[in-house]
Amino acid sequence: MLMQYLNSGVVEAGCDEAGRGCLAGPVYAAAVILPPNYKNDLLNDAVEYYRSIGREYDTIVLLQPTSPLRTAEDVRGCIELYNDQIDMVVSVKPAASNPYYNCFETDSDGFLHISKGDGLYTRRQDAPKAWEFNGAVYVINIESLKAMPMGKFARRVMYEMPTERSIDLDPPADWAIAEYLINNR
Repeated sequence: MLMQYLNSGVVEAGCDEAGRGCLAGPVYAAAVILPPNYKNDLLNDAVEYYRSIGREYDTIVLLQPTSPLRTAEDVRGCIELYNDQIDMVVSVKPAASNPYYNCFETDSDGFLHISKGDGLYTRRQDAPKAWEFNGAVYVINIESLKAMPMGKFARRVMYEMPTERSIDLDPPADWAIAEYLINNR
């Protein structure tokens, strides 16, 4: 369904080629500076803009610029999993912590209790697998996005990426880890 559009060259938000990507080819970067308390949904703005010039799309492929180790194969893998009966395909990695085993919340008395389940798992390997978004690839159903925020999507499908390619560049330490992985592959 989406594969025919994979190379259509649609680029948003004043993107510009920033150089060669370490694994996936050209790297594009964009910056959008908004006033404080800006309330509009930028993804819906893009959909409405294209609709206003006569181009209709049913899906958004969102690639976060802070995921330098994402590959073209990862993007293709997410697109191949997508169909119009789901809200979103999202890239994930195995979670560093598990809510059934070593994630805790405090109760009203300030005591820690396991985040999910009955707390009877004594080995992490026995707990149900947990996943976390890695921020690399989102394939989003536009009708779902119009109906609700992404956090309320009930029909999500995961595309697993390995932890070593799931670096999301936030603090400087992430940059150092990414550089190490790139230079030592």
